[in-house]
Amino acid sequence: MTKKVAAAMDAKEAAEEVMRRNAELEKAAAEAAAREERLRRELEAALARLAVAEEAEERLCVQLGELEAEAVAQAVEYQQHVRELSERLAFMDGGLSGAREIVCGVEDSLNTIIDLFTVVFAITDLLSAYGYNCRKSTKPKPLRRLEFWPKRDFPSE
Repeated sequence: MTKKVAAAMDAKEAAEEVMRRNAELEKAAAEAAAREERLRRELEAALARLAVAEEAEERLCVQLGELEAEAVAQAVEYQQHVRELSERLAFMDGGLSGAREIVCGVEDSLNTIIDLFTVVFAITDLLSAYGYNCRKSTKPKPLRRLEFWPKRDFPSE
C-alpha cells in the first residue's frame, strides 16, 4: 500500500510540475507575442518614415529637374543674345566706328551675359552638390570682362 501512496504522491508532484512548466511556457509565449507586436509597430513606423522620405526625394528630383531645364533654357537664350550682339558688333566695327555709345552698351550687355552665365554655372554646381546628375561636360574657362576699346584716345565729337 505504501507503494500506491508513493506512486500517487509522485503522480501529484508530476502533475504540479507539468502545470508549473505549462504556466512558464504560457508566460514566455505572452511575452514573445508582446515583443512581436511592439516590433511590428516599430516596423510599420519605419516603413511610414521611409515612404515619406521617398516621396520627399521624388519631389526634390522634380524640382531639381525643373531648375536644370530653366537653367538650360536661360543658357540657350543668352547664347542667342550673344550671337545677336556679336553680329551687331561686327556690323558696327565694319561701318560704324564712330558709334562709341552703342559699342559701350554692347560691351555692358556682353558683360551682363557673362555674369548670367556665371550664375548658370553656379546653379549647375549647386544641383550637382545636391546629388542631381548634371550632364558631365568640360567646364569652360572662367569668363572675363570684355574691353573692346584699345588703349588709344578717340576723337571727341
